[in-house]
Amino acid sequence: MTARHDYHPFGEEIGTLAVVPGSPQPRTAALGYQSDSVRQKFTGYERDIETDLDFAQARYYHPSHGRFTAVDPILSSATIYDPQTWNRYSYTLNSPLKYTEPLGRYICDGDKNQCQSVEDGLKRAHEALQKLDPKSEQYRLLSRALNTYGKAGVDNGLTIKFGATKTGAPAETIGFILDKDQDGKKDVTVDNPTGRDITITLDPDKHKGIENYAINLAHEGSHAADVTDFIAALPVDLTSDVATKMFESSPLNLTKYETETRAYRVSAAVAQGLGHESLQIGNSKVEIWNSSWKRADLAAGKSKQGSQIDKILAEPKSKGGLYEVTKDKPGVKLF
Repeated sequence: MTARHDYHPFGEEIGTLAVVPGSPQPRTAALGYQSDSVRQKFTGYERDIETDLDFAQARYYHPSHGRFTAVDPILSSATIYDPQTWNRYSYTLNSPLKYTEPLGRYICDGDKNQCQSVEDGLKRAHEALQKLDPKSEQYRLLSRALNTYGKAGVDNGLTIKFGATKTGAPAETIGFILDKDQDGKKDVTVDNPTGRDITITLDPDKHKGIENYAINLAHEGSHAADVTDFIAALPVDLTSDVATKMFESSPLNLTKYETETRAYRVSAAVAQGLGHESLQIGNSKVEIWNSSWKRADLAAGKSKQGSQIDKILAEPKSKGGLYEVTKDKPGVKLF
């Protein structure tokens, strides 16, 4: 044992002096409580001795106040549906017994390495977003994909898991409508007003770097946003005639071809924002982004990028393709 310390829920250290003068000392050297030079304090944050603040990577934390000294740098982590996210200085949504904030802004439910990968990946994706023209279609699509994640730790109907995917892809998104008691009605809450039940699975073995995570998190975020938009448009009563018609003919109920086309445009937008010269996808190394391309090459439809994405989607599964869909044979719908 190198050092031993006890803390109150928000990080204020419990002293080693007896509570009542003359009473037995509950924290003795024999139990590991003694002076040390270890600067890693509450939740592993490194203590700045001069200011008595803890360095939480994205910002500093004041354990005596239970507050960060600066606002959450990721604006999209707040949601109007959860009042606890409105305070941009709060620690763990004011629930330190339930959550931790290892990086000072996002509550992670994975192990340390997984948490770090998602954190860094989303951060890089946001950095890519800021490099794009705010008036461009690429900016709109990427912003939409990232915003769907919301504040981690809030039960907003989106869960990130880690492990092998069913298709063998580096990542995948599976979406359902939340109806726990199976009464034919959406389960909606303040935190999850759409009634979505989405799981994004990431395979750590197929991610070779943080920018890999950035591209795939954005790609899957686009799928999650597609699912969310359709579920949000559905009435609460899923057995109603309105719901039935929407399942059958709503333009929001995208086909596999439509949702994958949009998601690959988002992947390309991340590569563009990160300054990559090129982004190649799949076993055939199909290029969907090249820094020499002009705006017309990136337009939806029969553009250079659109034609390249079509190649990826049309590749037969017998040759390693994941989708085998085309505009004329668009595959299954979201629901």
